[in-house]
Amino acid sequence: MITASESVAAQDNGIESVKKNAPGTKIDDLS
Repeated sequence: MITASESVAAQDNGIESVKKNAPGTKIDDLS
């Protein structure tokens, strides 16, 4: 089972990855 904190961490990691790999990508797409 994925806890809320783990889920948030995964989202944060994904957002950071997008920022590094695709500057300008809309973060809203990950919501």
